[in-house]
Amino acid sequence: MYSGITILLMLLCGIACCPFFMRRDKALSTLLNANRRGPIYQISGEYTAYLFMTIVNTAVLFSVLSIGAKEAVAVIPELAGLTLSKALSIFVKFIPAIIAITALQFLLYELTNSIVSGVLLQVICSIGLAYVSGCLYPISFFPKSIQTLSSLIPTGIARGYLSSLISGKGEILSALILLGYAIVLIVVATLVRSRRIH
Repeated sequence: MYSGITILLMLLCGIACCPFFMRRDKALSTLLNANRRGPIYQISGEYTAYLFMTIVNTAVLFSVLSIGAKEAVAVIPELAGLTLSKALSIFVKFIPAIIAITALQFLLYELTNSIVSGVLLQVICSIGLAYVSGCLYPISFFPKSIQTLSSLIPTGIARGYLSSLISGKGEILSALILLGYAIVLIVVATLVRSRRIH
């Protein structure tokens, strides 16, 4: 439950960044490209800033949940025994999942060209992915086909990875898969930016 709520909050927090990424005028991108600051340079700069902001927000979320863990145990059993130091350790190991989720959100913003379409796409994808990934309902409630799909998409892998971190396991393979997803998503975002510029 805790891992699902965390992934859902991360997905929804990405919607708040819409005004930063939705620019109807692509003149700045074109100007930067003309000055030898191409799509790779632009995407890496924008994504790094977005990733840093998300990491800070998630760190605050982990800190608040660990401080209020004793009071929340009745509602969220996974928080039993969660201390600030343990929450920090989990957070650091969780960074690959943050990278993958932010890369997915960044690509969605790159695929749209207006605030309305950007917000709608983020909301639909966030709720849809959260539902299929077992963030709203336990994944065991879903048919085998949905469970298999959940284990293949970034949000589902991130939820399972966070659950394993909380239980003290921490699957390195999941972290590597999430980083692989992030690389692919950022490359696609760069290609989309390059096509728009040219």
